[in-house]
Amino acid sequence: MARAGRRVTVLDTRAMLAYLDGEPGAHDVRQLLRNARRKRISVLFSIINYGESV
Repeated sequence: MARAGRRVTVLDTRAMLAYLDGEPGAHDVRQLLRNARRKRISVLFSIINYGESV
């Protein structure tokens, strides 16, 4: 769950596929995921979008 005051970003299938395939936009998604790992932001990705990505 996102903490109060922390920015929340929701990734869609297109963003994740760009990241996985190294397409334009992959760098932006990589930065979002790095910031999430460092607990600076929260990133959400639905199970439906996950199923579309694999």
